[in-house]
Amino acid sequence: MSLFRNSIYNIYDFLQGSYAKKNFGILQLINSRDSDSEQMTVYNNEQIQRVMQYLQDVPYYQDINTAKALPNTFFELPVVNKEIIRKNYAKFISRKFSDDKLVVRKTSGSSGTPFVVKQDIGKRRKIQAEVTYYYQVLGCKPGDPLIIFRATTERTKISKISRYLMNYSEIDVRGLDDNSIRRVLEILSKSKSALCVGYSSTLDAIGDYFDRNGYPEKGAYNLKGFISTSEALKEQTRIAIEKAFECPCISRYSNMEQGIIAQEISGYQGHIINEAHYLVELLKIDQDLPAVDGEVGRIVITDYFNAGMPFVRYDTGDLGILGYVEIDGNRKRCVKSIEGRITDVIFDINDQPVSPHQLSVSFWDAEEISQFQFIQTAKGEYLVKLILKYDSQINEKKLKQRLLDLLGEDSKIRFEIVSKIEVLASGKRKYIINQMKDNKYFLF
Repeated sequence: MSLFRNSIYNIYDFLQGSYAKKNFGILQLINSRDSDSEQMTVYNNEQIQRVMQYLQDVPYYQDINTAKALPNTFFELPVVNKEIIRKNYAKFISRKFSDDKLVVRKTSGSSGTPFVVKQDIGKRRKIQAEVTYYYQVLGCKPGDPLIIFRATTERTKISKISRYLMNYSEIDVRGLDDNSIRRVLEILSKSKSALCVGYSSTLDAIGDYFDRNGYPEKGAYNLKGFISTSEALKEQTRIAIEKAFECPCISRYSNMEQGIIAQEISGYQGHIINEAHYLVELLKIDQDLPAVDGEVGRIVITDYFNAGMPFVRYDTGDLGILGYVEIDGNRKRCVKSIEGRITDVIFDINDQPVSPHQLSVSFWDAEEISQFQFIQTAKGEYLVKLILKYDSQINEKKLKQRLLDLLGEDSKIRFEIVSKIEVLASGKRKYIINQMKDNKYFLF
């Protein structure tokens, strides 16, 4: 049946002008190049010039200064974020596109009001090619079985015929207690050669289930792999999933506004950037100046192809570290680590930002902890919610001292033992939260 569905996909693409095949070929070609090669420099410059042409028809960029003219160079363009776009929404739509020529996309709104994005048909075709290209990294072709872990709602549901043609199924993950996980595992045991995609916090819960209840026998599952999305994938979760299911577990960095920005390749460290479609910058946390490789900074992305509503130098609100990884003799630009959302940056007693990774590391060897949630409630005040493994005791004094070493000796830290961590409407579970009312990054 997968072969039949793949044939239907190819025939449909041919009748539409073979856009998927052409865009897939471009992705393969561009993303196979060395990031520092002359070819890539020429390609990036060409795409930047294309973007500058798009902006001639976008009112927001015509209103930047009194001369009604764009800056001379791309890197003089202002950095924008979700809040700026919301406040000037109509001005970010290109005058060249009527409303009926644009496709509307919405974010989940799990951290606030859903964000509405408009994309032209060319951009939609680029996204379709991305999806196909990055699924094939794990050997999944159009028509092969695909399982999505998500919080299912009426808005997210797709038709039965679409599910059939795409060989696509959903597993609702709004509840992930042990009984729910057992039901998920029963479904996965019957799924042959499927690729699974879900939030990393969902995989955290499944990995933790195996840690507490034991791992299955060899050959219990026959899956192609797992792709973790949305939040950073913990290394201990990757290890648990790969041990239990005997298949690769990799992380994807993507968003609803733009598409698939970067994805890991099994066996290599870092999310390899989709340089065919995006320019990724890393700026300092509190200034619109370049951060250096190895420094935690704000991830700022330019989409080369959405002419209908250009996202140019768009601050995603994510923190990360950029660098390089060598693959088959080529140096490839990558996101070495994703450090969380800037709105959830935790500050120490001296108002200095603390890396989410540093916080997570503090809990790694606490084997009695099943899940945690770290909340900053005020300056120097923190609440740590803990779910303990069955019949476990927490060495609170040891954990508290480790956190005091990180946050400052005068910090006030409270612990609370809970039975569950609240789930957002999207199905995500946030492990680090800043609830301070005067958080200066709240608007990102």
